[in-house]
Amino acid sequence: MTTLVAVRGAAKVGTLQCTGCETVRGCCDGHNTIDPHTGNNEWVLGPKTNQSFLILQDAEQAAAAIDELLCEAPTAPSFNEPAV
Repeated sequence: MTTLVAVRGAAKVGTLQCTGCETVRGCCDGHNTIDPHTGNNEWVLGPKTNQSFLILQDAEQAAAAIDELLCEAPTAPSFNEPAV
């Protein structure tokens, strides 16, 4: 999902980048931390960093964007087909 957002933009895949205190979750300043034993991650509020996170706003739009990408027909010949 993050790669799709990087290419198409957050709004086009049903998400919002949390960038300040104007979002529904409140302030976004802080950093991500990962539990090395479980792999769970958690956003820790704190001083401003270069990290941010996405807020899913429209799951159906996000699913459609991923489906469109994964189900798109190839535009180049496969390695078994001669180039035209």
